[in-house]
Amino acid sequence: MKQTISLILVLMTALALSACGRKSSGNSTNTVNRTYKLADASSSGSGSQAVPSESDKDTPTRTAPLLYYPDSTGQYIVNRELPSLSLSDHTLDVKLVSALIEAGVLNQNVSLNSISFDVSEEDKEVILLDFNKNLQKQVSGCNQAKENLLIGSIVNTFLSAYDRELAHITVEGKKLTSKNEFSYADPVPWYDACGLEPFTETAKINGTKLKLSLTRMYSDAGFLINWDTEQFSYRYDAATHTASFHAPDTRHQGEAPASLSISPSTLTEAATLAQVRQSLGSRKVEESSVTVGTNQVSAACLTVSDDKGGTAYYIFSEDGRVWLAELAWNSGEEDTRLARMDYMLSTFQAIS
Repeated sequence: MKQTISLILVLMTALALSACGRKSSGNSTNTVNRTYKLADASSSGSGSQAVPSESDKDTPTRTAPLLYYPDSTGQYIVNRELPSLSLSDHTLDVKLVSALIEAGVLNQNVSLNSISFDVSEEDKEVILLDFNKNLQKQVSGCNQAKENLLIGSIVNTFLSAYDRELAHITVEGKKLTSKNEFSYADPVPWYDACGLEPFTETAKINGTKLKLSLTRMYSDAGFLINWDTEQFSYRYDAATHTASFHAPDTRHQGEAPASLSISPSTLTEAATLAQVRQSLGSRKVEESSVTVGTNQVSAACLTVSDDKGGTAYYIFSEDGRVWLAELAWNSGEEDTRLARMDYMLSTFQAIS
C-alpha cells in the first residue's frame, strides 16, 4: 500500500513539473520544453537562488537581464539592460527571444523549442538552446560578418542571463550549419564584442614617450578603448556595469596594483561630481577641467595624492550617458603605468 501511494505521489509531481514547463510568456504562444540537468541545483535558470556568502552581501546583484545586439554601425556586439524583465522569471527564455526579435536580431518567425542545461566534459556549464527551422533559414542568408553578430548576440544574451560558460545551439534537434565555415557542432563560448587585430603605437603622454601594444576593444560597459594588453588585464563586473583594467603586480608588498575603472553613472553629471566629492571627505583635492576620449569631451577631474600614490576621478558625459572614470596608481608609477592609463582614457569612445 505504501509503495502504491509513493508511486501516485511521484506521478503527480511529474505531471505538475511538466505543466510548469509548458508555461510561456503572456504575449507568446510558443511552447518551450524546459529541462534542467546536472547543474540545475546551483543554477539561476532553475529558479533557485544561491545563498550569498558574507563577502558577497554588500555586492550589488543584477536582477534584470542584458540584451546583446549589433551596434548601429554593424561592427560590434553591444548591450543594454531589459528593466522590464527579471532574471528569476521562469519564462525568461521566451521573453529573451522576443526581445531579440524586437531588437531586429532574430527574424519574426524564429522561436525557441527547448532550453536545457548540462555540464561539458571539461566541467564547464552549458546552456542548450534548440530553435525552430527558421533560425537555420536566417543563418543561411547571412554573410560572415552578419552571422557572427547574429549568433554572438544570441549566445551572449543567454550566457549572461543564465550565468553559463558555453552555449550549444541546435535546430529541431539537429546541428546548426553555416555556409561561412563557422562550426556549431560543439558548444561555443562567449563572443567578443569586436575582433580587431592587435597593433603597436608610439604615444607621448604628459611628456613621456611610450611604445604600446594595443587592442581596440569594445567593453560591455558600453565603450570602445585602446587596451594596453601588455601591462593591464581586463575585467567586467556585470552587477555594477563596471569595466576595469588592472596592472598585474606592484613593486612593494601591501600596495594595490594600478588600475583604470570606467562605468556609466545612474546620476546626473552634477550629482555624480557631488558624490565623488563627498566620498573624498576632508582629503586635499585638486580640481580641474580637462578633455577626455577621442571626441575630446569636457570632464571634471578630481585628484588626490600623497607619498604612497594617488587617485584621479573623471566625470563627463558622452552618448547621452554620464561616465565616471577612476585612475589609481602607486608612488613611482607616474611616468609608467599612470601614463599608460592616461593614454587609454584618451582613446575612450562611448557607443551604443
